[in-house]
Amino acid sequence: MPIQYVLHRNPFNNGKGMYHARIRSCGSIDMDRLIAYGEDNNMWPCRPSLVRAVLTQYGQLIQMLLLQGYRVNTEVGEYWLVIKGDFGDTSERINPKKHKLRIVVRIPRRMTQEIRKQARYQRMHGEERLPHPLKLHDGASRTFNRVITRGGGVVLTGTYLKFEADDEKQGVFLKHGTTEYRITEYLHTKPRRLILVVPQDLPNGEYQLYVRAKLRHTSEIREGHYAYTLRVVDRGEKIEIPGKRKTR
Repeated sequence: MPIQYVLHRNPFNNGKGMYHARIRSCGSIDMDRLIAYGEDNNMWPCRPSLVRAVLTQYGQLIQMLLLQGYRVNTEVGEYWLVIKGDFGDTSERINPKKHKLRIVVRIPRRMTQEIRKQARYQRMHGEERLPHPLKLHDGASRTFNRVITRGGGVVLTGTYLKFEADDEKQGVFLKHGTTEYRITEYLHTKPRRLILVVPQDLPNGEYQLYVRAKLRHTSEIREGHYAYTLRVVDRGEKIEIPGKRKTR
């Protein structure tokens, strides 16, 4: 997939260029999505649960070494500590109100060169705002991003999610094949957070989730697609999520 970018007028134009490029983000990847993405692309040499454990220990090891005064060089980053703030003379000690400990992270040159070499670009015309569902938490199963429980509550977070509830063309929709179901019961509707109730009679299967909304200062309804495929389960059903223990 190419890197999408949009040209914006430069408010600090110094005569060298009227526009600057802004990359259009595809969203944020947290640990759950990182592990699931690697599993979907057969990138892990072991179980996702072991990958999670290794990544967690990796972060803790870097933290421990930094606190011991080491500069840590790895394949994905170089880490070191610096102290910000001036000292009046050689007798002055660290003052938390004046001096701050900062962590510096630098991407290795090899990785930078590879990214630049492999990058492909696609210019987009205009900055189109769309509903952007990013993360889903199923309350009944206490899991993220993979299942929804019949009759249970679901928290969906992201951006531009708020919609006009009295318009049947707007809201959250679940699509299974060519059949589409509109969610009709909500406990909370805000631009960055929706709490919805999954229909009790939703048939078995895998679903794609869409949010459709008419955003401010727009006349048409715009659609945002959730990245994960969701599976419908019953309350109390055993669930296995990549990198997680089984839950009830």
